[in-house]
Amino acid sequence: MAQHPLFPGLIFDENDQPLETETVGQESFYIVNDAGFRRYVPSEDIDRQIWNIFTKGIEGNEDFLSAKTAEMMGNDDLLTVAMLKSAMKDFGSQIDQLFKTGLPIDALKMFGMMGFKFIVDVHGDIVDMNAPAASDEDDEL
Repeated sequence: MAQHPLFPGLIFDENDQPLETETVGQESFYIVNDAGFRRYVPSEDIDRQIWNIFTKGIEGNEDFLSAKTAEMMGNDDLLTVAMLKSAMKDFGSQIDQLFKTGLPIDALKMFGMMGFKFIVDVHGDIVDMNAPAASDEDDEL
């Protein structure tokens, strides 16, 4: 089974051009245009960088985040909180599963509509990112 790129459409080169994706054999790649030379960067390398950005704020905050998530879901019982906490501690293996299935297209669209955009250099290293700014409730007054 071929590996899926996780964040197609959200990754751009330093010239603000979206990266193409291509699968060769069982491995997927993002293609970076390097002055006309097409550099094939394993999608897993870039996707893991993005996954780490998304999940780094969770590590160490699982108790608070699982309780708040359960509360927002309207299921703040102990079992739901425990299941959410367990899932948050298991993000490492979740990305491996996502490589097999890919992210749902609706999730990708949501990330795009929220303004997520990742800029990579010709080696596939993230050099910049745009992310939605947290709104300040005071701004609404």
